[in-house]
Amino acid sequence: VPAGKRALAQKDLGIAEVCHLHFQSVTHQVRFYLLRARLETGAPESQKAVLAQMIEIAKDEIELARREYAIARHNSTIGYEASNEYYFRPLDLVEKVLNCHQVIEEMARLQSSAKFSPAPAIPV
Repeated sequence: VPAGKRALAQKDLGIAEVCHLHFQSVTHQVRFYLLRARLETGAPESQKAVLAQMIEIAKDEIELARREYAIARHNSTIGYEASNEYYFRPLDLVEKVLNCHQVIEEMARLQSSAKFSPAPAIPV
């Protein structure tokens, strides 16, 4: 990339990476919801394995949010979608990390409990 266009190329690369991270996050969310449904309706002996998968998804979400935060801090156009008037700020990504930690703690608590039936309430 020529020196005169490097800053614009970096900005474009950041936007592309955030799109990639967003699509990964959507995939994680769908998997999490499907696992939650399995947790609520599946056999008790499979629930610990399902919870372990949910914990891994939450851990992955923390990493995605941290990567997105690093980009969003340097580009104010990240997190704003004009046609829907939807936006988020870098601090919202920090909150997402905290929420994922809370989900991990809750899933770990459920994983270590002796009984799973009836299905535990899962934070959304």
